[in-house]
Amino acid sequence: SKPPPGLSGGGYMAQHALLDQIPSLSADVLTPDIALCGPEGSLLQQLFFGPKGTVTPLHYDPYENIFCQVVGAKYLRLYPPSEAHSLYARNDEDPLRNNSTLEPADLLLGEASGSYSEGRFHKFL
Repeated sequence: SKPPPGLSGGGYMAQHALLDQIPSLSADVLTPDIALCGPEGSLLQQLFFGPKGTVTPLHYDPYENIFCQVVGAKYLRLYPPSEAHSLYARNDEDPLRNNSTLEPADLLLGEASGSYSEGRFHKFL
C-alpha cells in the first residue's frame, strides 16, 4: 500500500555517526569553521539519509546545529521559541520529548488546505 501523502515509503536513517564509524569518509566532508567555535568535544557530525519525500516530524533540537542538504531539496519550517506552547510537545518523561505529538501527515494536510483553524490546529492561528 502507498504511504500517506508526504510521508516516506522507504528507509530513513537519522542521527547516524557514520563518519565515526567509517573515518575515511571524513576526507569528503568539510566542517565549517563556525562549527568548531564551541567547547572542545562538542562537535557532533550526524548524517541523515532518506528517499525523496521523506518528512521529518515536528521537533526541536536540544543543541545548536547546522543543516546541509547534499542532494535534492528539503522544506524547513521554523518556529520561534515563543510558540513552543502551541506545538503539542510530548511529556518530559517521553523518550521522544523533543518531538511534537502532531503527525507529519496532519501538518501537511493542514498546510495544503490552508486551514489550521479546526481540531488540533486551532493553536496555530
